[in-house]
Amino acid sequence: MKYCLGLLLCVLCTCSSPTEPDGEPLLFPSNFATMFQTVRDCRLSNAHDMHFISVAANVKAESLYREDRYPLPVGSILVKTLYDDPTCTTPVGYVAMRKDDGWVWQETAANFEVYDTGALQSCIACHSTCGDRDLTCTDP
Repeated sequence: MKYCLGLLLCVLCTCSSPTEPDGEPLLFPSNFATMFQTVRDCRLSNAHDMHFISVAANVKAESLYREDRYPLPVGSILVKTLYDDPTCTTPVGYVAMRKDDGWVWQETAANFEVYDTGALQSCIACHSTCGDRDLTCTDP
């Protein structure tokens, strides 16, 4: 009985944290949709593999992003939710930007499994062409 209980606890603990599936922490909280404000409604993006995207921002970035006031402060977080359909009902992944000393990007699956984190060259290549917007590209 002790063995079964221990095994059950091990399985439950292993499966309970979608935010760190490989030990790599998320740059944004997994419940960001309830904590952040939507600053861009869902629209087709000519980048991000032609997904439909919406953008949410944390409190540090929200008003500044909406008002086009740059640069954004350290601690700013922007999360793009990617969708395959124009109704934007089921996320297929997320791309986040968090400003520390510089911007750090992260790509995740819809279940928050982290694909890649860092100064991602694919992100930097595109975002560096967006003018004087502190490496943000998406209009509110």
